[in-house]
Amino acid sequence: MSWWVTETWVPAAFVLVSLAIVLGAMATSTGRGTYALAAGGCLLAVGLAYLADLYVVTPSEEVVERTHSLADAYVDEERERFFDHLAADALVLRGKALLAFEAVEVDDDLRITDVSVTMADDEQSARIHFRANATINVATQGSVGYHPSRWHLDWERDADEWKLVEATRLDVMTGEPIAMLSRE
Repeated sequence: MSWWVTETWVPAAFVLVSLAIVLGAMATSTGRGTYALAAGGCLLAVGLAYLADLYVVTPSEEVVERTHSLADAYVDEERERFFDHLAADALVLRGKALLAFEAVEVDDDLRITDVSVTMADDEQSARIHFRANATINVATQGSVGYHPSRWHLDWERDADEWKLVEATRLDVMTGEPIAMLSRE
C-alpha cells in the first residue's frame, strides 16, 4: 500500500509552509537570522517537493494514467491502441470489447470522475473504480444522449506495463455489477 504523502506534494507543502510561517514569526520576534534561514529552507523544500511530485509516479498513478489512455483509445476508435491495453490472455474481455466497439460509440465529451485505486500489497495488481459520463450513440438506437456509468477495472502488471484483465460495469445507483452492454 502506498503511503499518503507519496500520492501528492500538497500535504508536505502545507506542513512546510506552516513551519516556515512559525519560523518566520520567531525570526521577527527574536531577531535571530537562523530562524529566517530555516524558514527560507522550508520554502525551498516546498519547491523540491513539487519537483519530486513531477518526477515520481506511483503505481496507482500509473493505473489511473493507463485507464485514461484506454478510454481515450476507445473514444478515438483506435482499436489497436485499445487492445494493446488488454492482457493477452483476457480473451472474454477482448470479445466483449469487440462487441462494444460495434455497438457503442462514445463522443469526445467523456469525463472520468470519482476515481479511486486499490493496490494489492505486492503492487502487481490493482482495481480502479470510477464514473464515466459521456454522450453515447448505440448502433441500434442512435444517440441516446449523455449517459452516466460506473466501472471497476482490474489491472495486472505485466513486465513494466499495466494490462487490463477484467472490466465490470456497475449499476450507477447501487454499485452492483450489471451486463456490460446493459441499457441501464
